[in-house]
Parts: sequence; C-alpha cells; structure tokens
Amino acid sequence: MEEKSSFYRGVRRVQSRVLRLAGLIPLENGKLGFVGTVCPSVYVNLAFSAVSSVYVWAFVEDCRNRRFNPDITSEMFSFVGFHLRFLYIFGRRKKLAGMLDYCESLWTRVESHEKVHVRGFVRKVSKLSCCYSGIILMTITLYVLSSQLPQLTTASSNETVHRVLPYPFYFDVQSSPRYEILLATQIACLLTVTQTSVCVDTSIAFLIMIACGHFRLIQVRLEQISSHIDANEREPQHLPLRIEKTGPLSKILDNKDDDRVERETRVDGKWTGKVISRKIRQCVKYHGEILQFCTEIARLSSEIFMIELISTTYNLSLIGILLAGNMPLTEKFKFAPVLLILTTQLFVCQYPPDLLLRESLGVSDSVYFVPPFRNDRWRIDRMLLMMLRRSQRPYQLLAGGQIKLNIESFGNMIRGAVSFFTVLRSFN
Repeated sequence: MEEKSSFYRGVRRVQSRVLRLAGLIPLENGKLGFVGTVCPSVYVNLAFSAVSSVYVWAFVEDCRNRRFNPDITSEMFSFVGFHLRFLYIFGRRKKLAGMLDYCESLWTRVESHEKVHVRGFVRKVSKLSCCYSGIILMTITLYVLSSQLPQLTTASSNETVHRVLPYPFYFDVQSSPRYEILLATQIACLLTVTQTSVCVDTSIAFLIMIACGHFRLIQVRLEQISSHIDANEREPQHLPLRIEKTGPLSKILDNKDDDRVERETRVDGKWTGKVISRKIRQCVKYHGEILQFCTEIARLSSEIFMIELISTTYNLSLIGILLAGNMPLTEKFKFAPVLLILTTQLFVCQYPPDLLLRESLGVSDSVYFVPPFRNDRWRIDRMLLMMLRRSQRPYQLLAGGQIKLNIESFGNMIRGAVSFFTVLRSFN
C-alpha cells in the first residue's frame, strides 16, 4: 500500500505560506531581495516594533513612577521575546529557507511505502501548530472583548465610559474615529505578531520532527536488513540470482552508484550478501547525513530556545501572581488563557527535542540487534560498528548551549515557575 504525500504537502504548504507572508523565506522561484518578499517583511517588522515598543515604554513609565505592574511586565516579556526570536530568525532566513528545501529533498528521496514513518511525525507537529495557534487566537479574542465589554454594557444606558484599548498606547485616545482606527490597528498588529511567532516556533519544531522521522526510517531499514540476514542464515541456499531494477532508494546515499543500479536477489526474495552490504552502507551514510542536519538545526535554534525559555518561565510566575491577586474578575478572565499559552509554548519548546533524543537513541538499539552475517562479515561489522559509535550518544538539543531540552526539563521548569511564584507571592 503506497503512502500518499498529500498530508505532508498540506502541512509544508501552510508552513511555507505563513513564512512567506512574514518575509522569512522567498516566494516560489524568487529571491529574498524581491519586492514581494521585502514588503511583507517590512510590515511584520513594523508590527513587532509597534507592539513591543509600547510595552517597553509602559514598563519604563512604571519604573519611573516607582510602581510594579505585573500584567505590563508579563506582557512585555512575552512580546519582546516574540520580537527577539523573530529578529533572530529573520537574520538567518536564508539558512531557514535552505533547510526547508533540504527537508523537501529528503521527502522526495523516500519511497512511497516508507513515507508513513515520516508522516507520523509531521502529523504531530501539525497538531501542535493548530493547538498553539488556536489558543493564541482565543486569547486575542478575550483581550479585545475584555477591553470592549464596559462600552458594550453601558451603550444602552447612554452613560459616558472611558474607552480602553486591548493593550497600552503612548497617549489616551477617546474621540472617534481615531479610537476605532487605533483599535483596528492594534488588533491587526496583535494577529500579525502572534501568528508569525507561532509559525517561527513551529517551523523549528517542523525541522526537528522531520529529523525524528528520518531517524525512525533508519531504524525500519535496519530491521528490514536484520530480517533478511536472519532468513539467509537460517536457510543458506545456493540459488540462482535474479536481476531487478531499483528506484531512487538504492542511490539515496551512495554516490558511487549510477542512476541504473541493479539489485541482486535470490529467487525466493532474500537479499544476497552484496545487497545487504550495500543497504548497510546506505544506512551509514544516511545516518551521517541526518546527524549533520541535526547539527544545523541546533545552530539555528539554540538562541531561539534560550530566549523562549527565559521569557516563558518568568511569565508563568508573573501570571500566577496576577491570577492569585485581587484583580477584577474580567481581568482574570483575560489572563487565564495566557497561562495556557505559556505552558503550550514551553511544551512546544521541549517536546520535539525530547522525541529527537529518543529517536536518535533508537538507532543504536536497531544497530545493536542486527545479527552477524557470515558473508562479508568483516566489512559489514566495520560499517555497523561505525554507525553504533555514532548513535550511542543520542542527539541532545540545548538552549543557549547549556540547558537540555526534554520532557524532564519541561517538568523541572514548571516546578521552578511554581516555586518562583511562591517566593513572589510571599513578598506580595
């Protein structure tokens, strides 16, 4: 049964469209300097600057007046963190585009019946992206409704009410149509900033999940090799050979083979020693290529993860202070989903690296259980030993080159945020 690639194409298309709208990758068959790429990037940068600068200004004003406003501080951490991550990835957009293109080339080099193993990990990152984006959209809706609720409730009684915007601004605006224009502008900036940030975060997760899928595919191929070795060892027969043409899989990582490599199999379907040796050589080269891909992911994501962890961990504690305090119920109604956003953001930061850790370690288990093969044993054992040495140390992504990213770290950070909240609460 062949595995259709429409799901992967759909996820890849959504990722590409949002990144193109943000100006992070060029249009199809275009360049980064093209006007269709520059204009969206200018708009997104202005939107990020507009939101983050307002919160920085409000925070500085609070400091000048010697008061501490937890909600302003928390939101400043969030949006400044969004802005810094965007600027970082914007400065490396050429590398991001190249890595996404490389993912596409990896996908085309996998046979149809094997794509299901990569597709499973793509489905996971698609669910994470939809959940993350949906929670943020719900929060923006609550922000807007909480700012407009007093006006809606007093409109029928003709009472004068002080108009409030979804987030702070440099000066007070009450007159129409200036207030309506500013309100629409703030909503547009909020949607641009949050959805672009979701796409930046999930694009890193997408790259990690692709690497996980290919590590899983290596394990499947090693298991297939093991089954053929077992079959040959159990029933050693000198049967005539049959020559078959192969598809692109036979030359994935063996550049010495030409485009019409022939595969030798026995008439009963078992691989010969020559075929087994070639398959193992391909797996070794394939494994090295995916490890190099993971190294590029680590170089691209290390600082992004560090910024995300710092802003998220402290924000969890500050939001806890807000919800446990004496703020009005309408304000709690607005900030409660923010706690869910921060937890989801921290989970998206930790879950894909944890999967990468497990799948890269799973390769060593698969190599270890490949049985010995008497035919050309010295060469096969040498290749397997090389692969085993590479995979014995699982690939661990680090934030800032220091903090390990995995589910255990996720739990520790949640506990740390709760502890920090307890300390702040005692001072409060």
